[in-house]
Amino acid sequence: MNQAPGSKQNFISTMLLFMAIFLAVNLFCNSQRPSTVVTDTPEKLLTKLREYAAENKGAKANEYLGPYNQAVDNDVNDKKLAAAEAEKLKLQAGLTVARANFYQGVQEKNIKMMEAGFYTIDADKRKYQFKPIWNDKLLFPEKAATTLVQLSPNDVWTDITTKLGDAYKTDKVWGLVPGYYLIDSLVAFTGRNPEYSYALAALLLAIVVRAIVWPLSQKQLMWGRKMTQLQPRIKELEEAFKKKDPSGAYKSTPEYQQKIMGMYKEYGMNPAAGCAPALLQMPLFFFVYACMVHYRFEFQQGHFLWINPATHKSVPWIAGSLGGIDYILLVIYGISMITSTLLMPVNDPSQIKTQRMMGVGMAIFMTIGMALFFPVPSAFVLYWIFTNIFSSLQSLRAYRLPAPELVKVVNPGGGVSPTNLAEGAVPNPFDGLFKKGIKPQTPKPKENEQ
Repeated sequence: MNQAPGSKQNFISTMLLFMAIFLAVNLFCNSQRPSTVVTDTPEKLLTKLREYAAENKGAKANEYLGPYNQAVDNDVNDKKLAAAEAEKLKLQAGLTVARANFYQGVQEKNIKMMEAGFYTIDADKRKYQFKPIWNDKLLFPEKAATTLVQLSPNDVWTDITTKLGDAYKTDKVWGLVPGYYLIDSLVAFTGRNPEYSYALAALLLAIVVRAIVWPLSQKQLMWGRKMTQLQPRIKELEEAFKKKDPSGAYKSTPEYQQKIMGMYKEYGMNPAAGCAPALLQMPLFFFVYACMVHYRFEFQQGHFLWINPATHKSVPWIAGSLGGIDYILLVIYGISMITSTLLMPVNDPSQIKTQRMMGVGMAIFMTIGMALFFPVPSAFVLYWIFTNIFSSLQSLRAYRLPAPELVKVVNPGGGVSPTNLAEGAVPNPFDGLFKKGIKPQTPKPKENEQ
């Protein structure tokens, strides 16, 4: 709530921290930690890789992938191998490891491991699907390293997506809800028409979700407006302390903190209550995401305006279906998220610039991340756009409503009535969410004693 010195520097530091954490996680998840020194020939390394892949030991096969790729690059540098042939060999090895990871997940009935194999192959598909190499026959181990079958990358992708799609139909989100059939019921309700049903299903889902979180969001919006009214009084308190201590060190003193908490108690406000609605919505967000991921392959049948196979063939960065990645839709999502962020209440007007910058920065970060690092089906992006639109409309409506009156809480005997916060207690962020707030009561005049 207080003006932080160097707000722009704090914003930059926060965004750099987000980027550092994300890049560290991305490198950790995708790094290949070779345990083999690159002294063997590519042929020997490929043989070892295939031995483990034939046994569906993806992690062990992955240990040889980095050294193998490096050995192939060394042959290119030594003019022993053409660059085009090297690219083909590295694709073959990478798909072999991804295939081993996938089938290890099938054996262990681990859908997360199956997904890991799929994500690798899906990234290769986006890179090579319009190149001849995507349909070239490559060699893959089958039951033994020396038993090789000829499959194209497209064959491998089709086989894996078919098996993962079947697994999604029986897998339950959080072990409770059949996410595939939840989304499928919405598609069926809208007629299963590829031209509009899948997009309408995303719209219906957004309507249902926003209806569920509407009371919490409304509580958060109106709480923010009330907190804004309290800021001038907090500012006066700050100015009074600042006259005694211009250095600003007073902000960390117990006396100042007690005065601030006393003011919140005086008006029956909980400074932590604004975060609770957002926290309560997070599980629902992850639940919807998991359900739509379970339906990702069915979304490949759905179209939306410019998103269709014909446009995709002429403009590759436009998705061919709602199961792919569409960069136009991602830009629209970024704009909708920025708009929704700018309409969220700001508790401290003095911090409005910093909070807005952080919100916009986070929207840009999420958009770039989904475009480059953690791609999601366009159907989910479309759902999120609809959700942001409804969120923005709710915010606009809330700002048109009369501002909640800021009054002191008094008890029947007169004077200030404390809230349920004891002196020095930490506020509970969920206070006031499910119960009506304390209403101000007018003290009754005492009767004259006879």
